[in-house]
Amino acid sequence: MLISQITKNGLRFWAALLMIFASQCAMLAEEEDLDTDLLLLAALSLTGGNQITSSCDLKTSSSSFQAMLRSEAQIMAGTLDLQTGNAVAALDAPAWVPSKRNQARALLYTGGQPWTGRVVPYVIDSDVPDHNRIQSAIAILEKYTTIRFTTWSTQSNYVRFTRYTLRSNICFSAVGMVGGMQKVQLADECTYTSVLHELGHALGAMHEHQRTDRDTYVNIITANIETDYLYAFDKVSAASYTDYGSYDFNSIMHYYPTAFSTNGSPTITKKDGSTDYYTFPRCLTTSDVAGIDWFHRNE
Repeated sequence: MLISQITKNGLRFWAALLMIFASQCAMLAEEEDLDTDLLLLAALSLTGGNQITSSCDLKTSSSSFQAMLRSEAQIMAGTLDLQTGNAVAALDAPAWVPSKRNQARALLYTGGQPWTGRVVPYVIDSDVPDHNRIQSAIAILEKYTTIRFTTWSTQSNYVRFTRYTLRSNICFSAVGMVGGMQKVQLADECTYTSVLHELGHALGAMHEHQRTDRDTYVNIITANIETDYLYAFDKVSAASYTDYGSYDFNSIMHYYPTAFSTNGSPTITKKDGSTDYYTFPRCLTTSDVAGIDWFHRNE
């Protein structure tokens, strides 16, 4: 009958409407949860970073991580030629070095762009050994940040993990999304912790000790620093860089106390002269996470 048919159609209509309403509520709840998570992480970052213990790797040695940081600085200084793996004099540094130095790192953001939609397409070359160190770092970043990684297909901008064979400790990445294919170069000795550090760079993170406000927290002992690497301790320009949250001694992006020392004495200390801020293993921190998400806040 006409009336029963109308009633049946009406029930279908209201059922469909309720399903749409429930779906929208779920989406809003997810967005609210995401916003709450971001606010929580931001609040945590304001008091310095707490180590996320599940991101720690007890198998990574302090010496291997320090060797990785040194190789990064050598590449940026132009004292290491990536094409040959050979050391070169600082005066012979290639023309691109000044622009690379402008990427000198702290948990500040500039240079490269945020990844579109917070999605990082990536591919791992088949000759790269131990894919697990890469996948583990990606899994941790996906667990604690709002960044998502996806297998590269035809996307214009993407990360390519490549094997570096000319030296054993080279681990290197550009900062942020630079456009086109960008390499994360990994020697066989680059550990999971080093991969996590390099992906921090790829997601916009830079070395912590170069923040514009660092003088409030640390002393830089220039007399102990190798001349070729003094630039790696420069404080960046507030006009070009943005500090996010409080200074984080625990950050996976922080230099160790004797980095580039000429004599084994500290090059970075706390304001009271102590060096007890640097512990191992290095782990991702809540401040690292909040900074990465802040960098991508408009995506």
